Amino acid sequence: MWVSFESFEFQTNGNNRISSYFECNRVAANLNWLQQEQEVTAAFAFSPQIALCIDKAANRLGKRIPEDLAIICFDNPQIRDVENDYFTWIEQNFERMGTEAAQLLLNTIRNPSTLEQIVIPVSLHEGKTTSIRASLEI
Repeated sequence: MWVSFESFEFQTNGNNRISSYFECNRVAANLNWLQQEQEVTAAFAFSPQIALCIDKAANRLGKRIPEDLAIICFDNPQIRDVENDYFTWIEQNFERMGTEAAQLLLNTIRNPSTLEQIVIPVSLHEGKTTSIRASLEI
């Protein structure tokens, strides 16, 4: 079973770091949730901060990553070991997203009845938080 964790606003301690109070609350919330939802085998986090909190909570419960719980997130969490990325993550093209959004807005202003759909490709960067075995169980 996959589950996704939505983005959230976070407090900073003045130098753009997540406060330990915030981090403890988010880890505790994920810890409680993972204890209640034992059948969950994978999580999709909408930010690297949430992925870190899920990882910490899973480790406290003795879950093995990725054998017991696979984790994927958006955006590069920039957590690496000697070999490669720790988290499996999806890279979005923010510049193209912004350009396309502005163009869609201009097109809609010119012709309000215009309906367009644009697909912007993403890239998957495989890290250590997913495995073939984990993906086969989904």
